[in-house]
Parts: sequence; structure tokens; C-alpha cells
Amino acid sequence: MPLKTSTLRARLLNIYCFLDTHSPLDSVMITLGLTTYRQESLPLATEMMRSQDMVVLEEPQTPGFGDMLRGALAIDTYLQLTDFGFPGYAEQSCKAMREMFGKGIEFRQIDPFMDELVLIHEFFASGGTPQEIRKDPGKSVYNAEHVWTRELLAFYRSSTKRDFSGLVRAVQDFARADASRGALRDKMRAEALNKINNKNKNIYIEAGYIHLALIKNLIQLGIKPRVKYVLEPVYMKLCGRRQPLSPGDRLTWLYYRKPRASGPKPDRLAAQALIYNKLVAKEEMPAAKGEFPHAADEVQAISLVEDLDFAVCRDVFEKIRGLPTRQARADITQALGRAGIGSA
Repeated sequence: MPLKTSTLRARLLNIYCFLDTHSPLDSVMITLGLTTYRQESLPLATEMMRSQDMVVLEEPQTPGFGDMLRGALAIDTYLQLTDFGFPGYAEQSCKAMREMFGKGIEFRQIDPFMDELVLIHEFFASGGTPQEIRKDPGKSVYNAEHVWTRELLAFYRSSTKRDFSGLVRAVQDFARADASRGALRDKMRAEALNKINNKNKNIYIEAGYIHLALIKNLIQLGIKPRVKYVLEPVYMKLCGRRQPLSPGDRLTWLYYRKPRASGPKPDRLAAQALIYNKLVAKEEMPAAKGEFPHAADEVQAISLVEDLDFAVCRDVFEKIRGLPTRQARADITQALGRAGIGSA
């Protein structure tokens, strides 16, 4: 039998019913750790977590999580139950969490947007239809995800055509959808976090570094977190910034603040994002102690593109669009070096 939308909502409410009986956070030291989900960030994040009473993860509730922490379920088995985007990071993270859990640190998974999205996927898998979802009063997550997916597919279609301006518009449309989706996700998460009742406990809230809206949402609810950029000491050495943002991240953040922004700035950021995405490494890179390969790679890629204007981006993209990442990086580094552009 298909899962009806009323049942869908009831299941979601049951997930968070334990929160609704509690009063908002107070008398608590809240640390918001803005991070990247890479193996190299784990030692620094773990160091912050060890001084806490509770760690709140930015992820949906996953089957077997509690058993994994207690050692009743093997980490390998737990990882097979859910699809993790960065398996190396997930494995190392589980090992660190299990060790901290054994020392009395509580862990919770709180990300209601993603929880509802999981339920929506289950709803469709059981035979539900978009028409039924649209009748549900809690359809905001579906709508946000629907628009986000539509614009992502539109970008993929545009990437097959030799129309740079059209591709730039597709990047911008996707970034607007991403900003709107992220704003809803951060708002829902802040509201769920505000219902945790743990007086006199220090709490570490994990969040991806682009989730800056979460700070505003928490402050509006009366929670004033101590914001920490997990990789700040690394990035300060590499580029003198607490957390450098790629052109795509900057474009998304611009649309969060100004959804209708247009003109040279968003055009330039979108064009730079196309080049950046061709240059930056996509695969997960293992990191030895004290090494930060992803951070170094991202900083170098940002430095190569951040001074490029729209016209240069158009010309460069045409030359490298069909190249693999390593060759594209080598070619653009050499070309910009000859032209005296960027840091190359």
C-alpha cells in the first residue's frame, strides 16, 4: 500500500516528538562548528567535540546509528545501510564518534529537512505520487527539492551546448534554487535545535561551512552560538582567510541575501564557478596527519579564477571544457601564468 501523505507527516512528527516536550536551549555554551566533510577536517573537529557534553550532527537519522555507537553494530555494516557521499570520511568519523561516545559524549542526528526528504523518497518508492505530496500541508520540502532538482537537470542539459551565456544563466538559476533550499533547511534545523532541553551542558553543533544562514536563524531564536571555522588555522596559513568561498558558494550566498540579484557581479561569479568546477579535485583524497590536500587544492583553484572577468572565463572555458581535471588545471595555470593573470 502507498504511504499516504498524512501518514508521511505523522511519521516525521514522531521523529521529533521528543523535542516538542522540551523548553528551548538555555544556560548552555553552544559552539557552531562550520566545517568541510573531508578526512582532513576530522582531527580538528574532533578536538572541538571532545570538550563537549553533546554533539549534534548535520545529518538525517540513519538506521543502526545508536547500535554503531555502542559497538553492537560493526561500522562497516552500519555504513552499508546508508549511502554516504564521502565513505572515507564517514568511516573515520564513526571511529572517532564511537571512541567519544565511550567517554560519555552524547551524539544526536538533527536535520529535519533531510529527514523529511528521506520520507518523501520512501513515499515515492512505495507508490506515492507527486499529486498526493502537493496536497500535503507540509509540502515545502518537496517543493524546494523539486525546484532544486529541476534546475540541476537544466544545468546538465545546458552543459552539453556551446552557449556560454546560457550555461551561466543555468548556473545562476541553480544557485538561486540552492540558496532557497538551503535557507529552508537551516530554518528547519534551527527550530529543531531550539527544542533541545539540555541545561548546563556544552553542545557542539556541526554544520557545513556554507550554512551561514543557520547563525542568523539561531540568533533570532535567542541562541547565540560561538562560531568556529574548523579549518580556520589551516586556511589562515594558506590564504589568510578564515574560510575561503568558491565562486559558486559566493553566488549562492549572494542569492540568499538578494534572490533577484542580477548584473555583472552574479554573471562574473557564475562564469568563474564554471572554471573553478573544472579545476578543483572531485575525488575524496586521504589525508595523513598534518596534511590538508583538499584545502590546498581549493585555495589554489580559487586563486586561479577569482580575478578572471567574464570574457576571459568564456574563452578559458571553451578551451578546457572537455579536459579532465588534472589537465585542465595544468593548462589554465600555464596559460594564466604567461598572461600574468591570477596568482599563477
